[in-house]
Amino acid sequence: MKTRVLLSSVLLLVLGMTSTAQGKPASKPELKPGQDGKLRLSSDVRDIPVEELIRWWCEYEKVNVMYQPNQLSGFKVSVMGPSSGTEVPAEKFCQLVSDALEQFRLVVVEISENRYSIVQAAEAITHAPVVDVATARKTPGWKWITVQMPIRHGDANSMRAVLQNVMSRAGGRINPNIIPPAMIVCDRADRLQRIINAIEAMEAEGARRTAKTYTLPAGINAASAAAGFATIIGERYNQPTPPAAAVNETTVVVRATPEQLVLCDELFKQLAAKAEEITAQSKVSARRYDVPKSPEQFVESLEKLFSGKIYAAVVPGADAVIVKANNATHDEVKAALELMK
Repeated sequence: MKTRVLLSSVLLLVLGMTSTAQGKPASKPELKPGQDGKLRLSSDVRDIPVEELIRWWCEYEKVNVMYQPNQLSGFKVSVMGPSSGTEVPAEKFCQLVSDALEQFRLVVVEISENRYSIVQAAEAITHAPVVDVATARKTPGWKWITVQMPIRHGDANSMRAVLQNVMSRAGGRINPNIIPPAMIVCDRADRLQRIINAIEAMEAEGARRTAKTYTLPAGINAASAAAGFATIIGERYNQPTPPAAAVNETTVVVRATPEQLVLCDELFKQLAAKAEEITAQSKVSARRYDVPKSPEQFVESLEKLFSGKIYAAVVPGADAVIVKANNATHDEVKAALELMK
């Protein structure tokens, strides 16, 4: 019995706290002669029908809004204000409406002057007006727009990979265009303005890149060298636009920043030094090797052992053979003759 009474008391306490937290719904903003209407918010949580917000917006800003009634049926938002209270002026209702609709994956798009439509966020890019960068910077932050930005100094696909994670989760879209290189971006104007700044910063960094040609010494494969330059630049890239490419068998072109070109110059010096070593090892020369007896047998054995890599002959009237090969192979021939003796 005592347990039942205790549980009942706790339940009543919880219900009382819930009722207090919900507070009273926000009332229609008052419009006094010569003044704009204002919405008063306090520290209470207020459940406001989204349609009511739209109605206030239409009334006080003299706009027309089109939407399907079942889109918003029963949708409410809760807004928490400071304990001292705050006022939302009529000109800010549009921002409040846009924020409220985002809770339900809906967005406001402008279809003509002072006429708006409410659409699913997934359809925003279809309905949002297309503007240039200058207009996008001046567009009120709550409006959804689409902007096309030319890309002159970067890779549109790489930029997309970076920026798609900072866009609106619902409705934000970014699509690269290959020819001409451009980015088509749709988002709410306040977020789109930040994205424009990010793209321009990447473009400015890309503008610092210059092209440099490296003529490789003999013995260095151009395709392998291009891969080495790309690796030392330290960037991920798409195959159509690598930072380094082999023009022919001896020439590589690199496009990089001054700092990256310093690293490429150092790599080129190392490749040149390696080429000298390879050239020295590949230099062909003839050497005489003394053998105990039967030089003909040694020639036959060497030709079988180093098929195609050497030319060997008997020295007339002497127990010796002449071998023509590159320096690296001569070292192997000397070791083989020691084992044959």
